[in-house]
Amino acid sequence: MGVPKRLTDMQKKFVEFLVYGDPKSGEPLNQTEAAKLAGYSPNNARYEASQLCNPKTSPLVVAYKRQLEHEKLQKHEVTHLGHVSRLNDLGRKAEKEKKYQSAIRAEELRGRAGGMYVNQTITKTITADIEEDKKTIERIEGFQENLKQLSSGHPKMNAHRKKDYSSESESSSESSSTSDSSSD
Repeated sequence: MGVPKRLTDMQKKFVEFLVYGDPKSGEPLNQTEAAKLAGYSPNNARYEASQLCNPKTSPLVVAYKRQLEHEKLQKHEVTHLGHVSRLNDLGRKAEKEKKYQSAIRAEELRGRAGGMYVNQTITKTITADIEEDKKTIERIEGFQENLKQLSSGHPKMNAHRKKDYSSESESSSESSSTSDSSSD
């Protein structure tokens, strides 16, 4: 017995149930459930479904399944033109029904789809390790203490500081006296 040249009605029903799901509820069906609904014996439904989905034993069934899946995808395919057109239709319908908020939203989405709006998201991540910061502050304070101790015990550092401050005060008093004499 060779491969049949055309599909039987039960095979077509099996594939249609498998691709489109339960006609009453629209819920997807597994292979066994589809086989039972197509009229195969409940006792052999699992085996029959397996054989029907095998391209070696049932190439016509598998080809028909692929064809229906392709048609289903094309039917529900979203294209840019179709999307924008549908949003336009929905917006016009909402506007006629005086549902202005829905009409405005449809128009906004249509504009976004058309590239009229640019969404920018800026994300900043700041990590703070408080314990690490506390340790760094303690180290800086320790350095300042060490510097004070070093400078207080070193005569040249003290003289240098006094000299800097005294030279600044002398130069400022000189500049004020020269400015006073030039104003006379």
